Amino acid sequence: MRFINILLGVIAALLAATAVGAIWSLFGLAGSGRASWMAVPSALTLAAVLRFNNHPPGLRRAVLCLLLLALTIAYANWLIAAGFIAAQMGLGLLDAIRIIGLDMAYAVARAQNTMTDFSWYAAALMLGFGLGWSQPGEAPAKAVRKKRG
Repeated sequence: MRFINILLGVIAALLAATAVGAIWSLFGLAGSGRASWMAVPSALTLAAVLRFNNHPPGLRRAVLCLLLLALTIAYANWLIAAGFIAAQMGLGLLDAIRIIGLDMAYAVARAQNTMTDFSWYAAALMLGFGLGWSQPGEAPAKAVRKKRG
């Protein structure tokens, strides 16, 4: 039963990461920028989702929060790159999402990201790790000791 709970929690966290990435890309595509500031609210949201999914605080939750945030950053940049390519080629967004490859999305995202964007990403990753480790008002994780005997 515990495995099912963990599996459902991870699936819910993945769904939250993709939803946050999609919302982030809407901010980026609606404006003329990358909306890299959305990395910080994304970190807050994903850390809250992991907490409310009853993932215990500690290193595992912190690493999971980092991985989910990295996935969110990559997904949002991929969608924004697809929107940029769609605008340049006169395609619809869904068509560009279907034909864009990882190499093209990486090249476009790398060309458009600045040091300011990377600073936002780094700050969000540090915040996500810290909130994944422990959040205010949350009891620290207890070490489980095996009984001798």
